[in-house]
Amino acid sequence: MNHLSLPDDERPLREYFCNLYERFWQRIYRYCLSHLRDEEQAKEVTQEIFFALWERRHSLAILGQEENYLIRAAKYKVFDHYRQQAHTAPHETATETTHSENLTENQVYFNALVHKINELVRFLPGQCRKVYELSRENGLSNKEIASSLQISPKAVEYHITRALRHIRENLPEYSEHFSNRT
Repeated sequence: MNHLSLPDDERPLREYFCNLYERFWQRIYRYCLSHLRDEEQAKEVTQEIFFALWERRHSLAILGQEENYLIRAAKYKVFDHYRQQAHTAPHETATETTHSENLTENQVYFNALVHKINELVRFLPGQCRKVYELSRENGLSNKEIASSLQISPKAVEYHITRALRHIRENLPEYSEHFSNRT
């Protein structure tokens, strides 16, 4: 595991940050977009992640790979986004109260679904699990996964299809939500 501390001098720090941003902003944005399904929200969350990094630049230490750190940060920001939506103070009208209750209900539903999916993913065969995690959790494209695991893009497609089928078959109560997605 690498231990990478940001340099103390401001200029190299700025260069490091710019390089980090250029290398990873698209992947982080794609990850956020895949979970939020709203371009503006995904852009906002991506900006928040990099802004928070910049603000903590003098005390930040990234353990492990930078990309994994950023994906974890995106995952937490997406959860925070849903949590904030669920805890938005209800207003006085019945419609707004119902909307707030629906957000809370949706958050509970979402958390239960994420938990069940994580449990199911743990039981996937090794290579299939790696491919699924790189695709869905790290936001990598099939081509990037194929390159990093040194397998063909067709093998990546096979493993993703297999993982999604396993998840669908073991979550019948959620099947209506999977009907038009791959």
